[in-house]
Amino acid sequence: MLLLALVPCLAIPAKTQTAKLLKAQQHMEALQYADAQRIYERLYRKDETNQTALVGLAETYRRQGQLDEAAAWFSKATQQESAEAFVFYRYGQILFQLRGCEAAQPIFNRYLLMMPYAEDREVLRDVCAYREQLTAVESQLTTVTQPDFNGPGSDIAPAFYQEGLLFGSVRQEDEKALPAYDLYFTQPTTNGRLDQAITYSEAERFSDKLNTEVNEAIVTFSPDGQEVYFTRNQTQMVSEKNPIRRLEIIVSKKGEDGTWSIPEPLPFNSLDYNTAHPALTPDGSRLFFASDRPGGFGGKDIYYVDRIGDIWSSPINLGPAANTTGDELYPHYHADGVLYFASEGHLGLGGLDVFRTEDVGDGLWGPVSNLGTPINSSADDFAFIHHPTDDYGFFTSNRAGGAGQDDIYAFQQQRVQ
Repeated sequence: MLLLALVPCLAIPAKTQTAKLLKAQQHMEALQYADAQRIYERLYRKDETNQTALVGLAETYRRQGQLDEAAAWFSKATQQESAEAFVFYRYGQILFQLRGCEAAQPIFNRYLLMMPYAEDREVLRDVCAYREQLTAVESQLTTVTQPDFNGPGSDIAPAFYQEGLLFGSVRQEDEKALPAYDLYFTQPTTNGRLDQAITYSEAERFSDKLNTEVNEAIVTFSPDGQEVYFTRNQTQMVSEKNPIRRLEIIVSKKGEDGTWSIPEPLPFNSLDYNTAHPALTPDGSRLFFASDRPGGFGGKDIYYVDRIGDIWSSPINLGPAANTTGDELYPHYHADGVLYFASEGHLGLGGLDVFRTEDVGDGLWGPVSNLGTPINSSADDFAFIHHPTDDYGFFTSNRAGGAGQDDIYAFQQQRVQ
């Protein structure tokens, strides 16, 4: 699923960077998990203590949602003397999701022995209390419904636009074309609260200038609605030996006739890494995004750039409070100073969970907290947006009972008297 999600590349020590391992990394980045699995299996058969092979196999199963198999391989990896702290953390996460907090706690205890100053140490010291917190309050205050515009394919990452929503969708209107995300628009045809019966217009392709044969999704608009920033595959492959088209952020401007210009890439994109998931602040002065560029904390991190006139500043990492050794993706900045994002690195109820942190000024961000149920579930939950002035919003999930692979859900918060 999540074709547009940034894909993990396992950290491999330089001495083991053989051609096979590099090929396995390329398969992982291209979502070709079965191909990567075959390489790691061959390495494991040659040496059953090979930590890179053990963790690689665990990751291929985890990325495919086969958590029992992933747990078995992570268990083997933790039994090796060379096991690093993140292996225990990942194993604990899977046990937390599969078998409950009691099974996970001993593994997190071992992780904390190796990482006593971890940012989330207070949570990990009592993960049963943490789980109770995630499932207690929010479920009583928020109603989640599934809008009728979701299709049988994948629908992801809604954005508010005019009186409706713009989102990425795989609709396969041309059976001869390869499946890819395009931008679609829909708007309500009835009024009311989202916890009631609201219907939407049939989703329509947003712009033939913006939709191409590659993936386009995950958008954000300038305050005046005259600029749209979105994620797209790069037109150029990394190399002949690595035929991957990484992700970039591009911008298009609306002309006087109402049509969109040919999109242009932002200056901080690169063939060497992914740059994706743009999110502007309400005043348009700051752009948040996700990237696996060098210098991060591992996996994909949240960064931001500031607009200075017509120039964007150099990217700034959000820091260790928000970013982890895992993936942080899909930022969304609310007018009240809260940044929402999805993470698989922070402990949650499923694969990706939605978290929040607040801008406390001077370049600092407050503690990260999980939104809990019903926004988060045992599935992947991500691409959360909150209306700037009202008590509702939308997010994406692949939880059971949806119309397709990934679906967009609406949430309505109760007004506390």
